[in-house]
Amino acid sequence: ARVEAVRNIRADMDSRDNASVFLKDPHTIIFGTIFLAGLPSDEGIISVLAHELVHIGDGREDSLRLLFRAVGNRASNLTGMKIHDQRAEELSCDLLGMLAARAYVAKMPSYEPLPRRISRSLEHNCVDQDEGDDDHLSPRSTIRALPPERR
Repeated sequence: ARVEAVRNIRADMDSRDNASVFLKDPHTIIFGTIFLAGLPSDEGIISVLAHELVHIGDGREDSLRLLFRAVGNRASNLTGMKIHDQRAEELSCDLLGMLAARAYVAKMPSYEPLPRRISRSLEHNCVDQDEGDDDHLSPRSTIRALPPERR
């Protein structure tokens, strides 16, 4: 119900290079204009929209806490990194965003190679400086922790 209640997607200059939702107003997904300019493909936009929709689905009640814990534990075991709490939530949102982009790619044929199209769903994680913070893995670590494309 929370996901279906989303009605607005808004560009915001002050949000700069982020996409976000505010759970006090979970009807709007906000794209920073710098971030939006860096998403030159449908696959990238779909991935980020799905990521933000997962945050909305989780809501203030942390309804998806068990999913986030399971994804974080699995990624921790596979990579040797400690992926818990908010980092597990962000990684789970990235994973579901990537899966949404994969589903889109499967339904929308193209002459481009499948791996190239799917990689664009993670393109926004490709940056010059590979930095994380307390809540987010670095872009490189995020890509390492996501499951590889099945061929």
